[in-house]
Amino acid sequence: MSAQLSLQKLASFRAQNSRQSLETVEHGTILLKNKKATSADPDACAWLEQLVLAAIDVGRLSIADECIASLKEKFPGSPRVDVLIGIRKEATLPAQDVLAYYDGLLDSDEANAAAWKRKVSILRRMGDVSRAVDELSAFVDTYYTDVEGWLELADIYSSCNQYDSALSALQHVLLLAPQNPFYVLQAAEVAYTAGDITLATKFFLGVVDMTEDPDLGPAARIEAVPEGIAVRAWFGLKQCTRRLIKDPRTAAASASQTLVPEHVNFLDELATERLLTSYSTYSSGPRKGPVCGREELVKCMEHEYEEPQQPSLLDKMTKQMMRHPLIPAGMIVTAGTLTMAFKRMQQRDAVGYQRWLRARVLAQGLTIVAIVYAGVQEMGMGVLTGKTRPAVPPPTSAYESREFEKRLKDAEEAHRIEEIVKDASAHTSLNNGTNISTKAPASAPSVLSTSSSSSSWTSWLGWSKKD
Repeated sequence: MSAQLSLQKLASFRAQNSRQSLETVEHGTILLKNKKATSADPDACAWLEQLVLAAIDVGRLSIADECIASLKEKFPGSPRVDVLIGIRKEATLPAQDVLAYYDGLLDSDEANAAAWKRKVSILRRMGDVSRAVDELSAFVDTYYTDVEGWLELADIYSSCNQYDSALSALQHVLLLAPQNPFYVLQAAEVAYTAGDITLATKFFLGVVDMTEDPDLGPAARIEAVPEGIAVRAWFGLKQCTRRLIKDPRTAAASASQTLVPEHVNFLDELATERLLTSYSTYSSGPRKGPVCGREELVKCMEHEYEEPQQPSLLDKMTKQMMRHPLIPAGMIVTAGTLTMAFKRMQQRDAVGYQRWLRARVLAQGLTIVAIVYAGVQEMGMGVLTGKTRPAVPPPTSAYESREFEKRLKDAEEAHRIEEIVKDASAHTSLNNGTNISTKAPASAPSVLSTSSSSSSWTSWLGWSKKD
């Protein structure tokens, strides 16, 4: 392969912003062997830098060192070459040593943006996310028009589940590069994850509008098959419209206060039609026939609005019994002891009857303790998971609101009448000279009392006595 052809190949890789590390190393090796043919090339520094990064990617560090030496000889003291040396150090040296190297570069030249970016990359690789965010925030404040810096900041926030901050960073990206549909799609997906469904709907519609051919007429657009990121945008729009139709209150949770688009049902039908069209047949290439995954998509569309099957009362009871087995066990033991006591009573066995009654009381007490414990546990789990129900559910419509207010007024009126009747009764009793206070009845002696308070539980049950 000639050196001229290798130069053209590497130039095409740079124009397409394609890494292609293996092919770059192959063509770059040919150029290194033909230095005479490439010595007069004005783009020598460009392909040498390209070859350094590709050689580090594939582990050919000797080639990277040779290229860096050539660049240092041609451009001594170049900040760009210094950053290449730092990238070479990242391949072999510890992260702390490389970080110290970049700090030295920034101390000597604060305007070295490439070294600043590499420092942020090292901090993120080390796991020091807070410091990486601080450095990157300072970087984008200094170089506001750097789109890559804002994208990296949004990616860091997303990895930390801070989607609101990530969306804020992506909005700066949209200000700097509003013509890129990939950035709009990323902002739409982050907005959907953050719960701002209406804003996500707006962004997904923007992606659809940006990816359509403006030269096509309305009829041609309907016949066109969505491809690429347009399919992903239609999927996102379908998810948003589904959420808005199932729960209209979702729009109220929009942090950006974006209005709900008109005709949400029509948008939902349009998204369904576009997705089915994109999964109908192959639009290009030698393959013909249905696209892989169409059956799954059709099933999803058929069952999208089906309400989930509610569990029956028996299923709920079985689930609760499995979660708290002591309660049904205590109820069974209580019923069993009561049955045995009834049999002893029929047999006129007074001693056995008393024993089984005492056992029944003990089993019933343990069952009550188990019920109380289960209730406390359920309340605690509800507080932890945030699934506690309000005491009075709010009315969901104007009619229910009026009915609720009417019932509340009726209850207040009934309470007022009851208070008037009580006051009248008390006044009549005082006029008749009677005392309205009553004494509490004396407590009856316990039938199950024992002869000795110091007896043990077994003696109290009577099981230690011999018949």
